[in-house]
Amino acid sequence: MKSEQKAILDACRIIVENQIKNLKYNYYIDGVVIKKNRDGTYNIKNSGNTFENIKARTGLTLNEGGSVQIMIKNGDFNNKFIGDKI
Repeated sequence: MKSEQKAILDACRIIVENQIKNLKYNYYIDGVVIKKNRDGTYNIKNSGNTFENIKARTGLTLNEGGSVQIMIKNGDFNNKFIGDKI
């Protein structure tokens, strides 16, 4: 492959990767319930991070030590909730 072709492909790859980072889509992260709070929210641990006061979807009841999936709605980490048990 010629160096000019490689440079063009590398530039296209960088542009696409940057555009993907800006997309607003739902995604999940896994975690473990470490505490159920009095207000019905939960504290969740994920890869050494602790997220406090996370609401669970309607009808979902969790126990401490249980594995869960946290949904990050529309790519906005401030708009998250526990979507399901694992």
